[in-house]
Amino acid sequence: MTFEEIQEIAGIPIDHSFLKYKKEFGDYGWQVGKISMKEQTVWFHKVD
Repeated sequence: MTFEEIQEIAGIPIDHSFLKYKKEFGDYGWQVGKISMKEQTVWFHKVD
């Protein structure tokens, strides 16, 4: 997903501080994979 898509869904701006919270996605069944600050994208993986 792009930073813009995440911002639309979450309703908050995405920046480098997002990295501090990436482990919290595990509580919701998702794992954060690759984060590209250059391309402004985040890869998510569904955790079974």
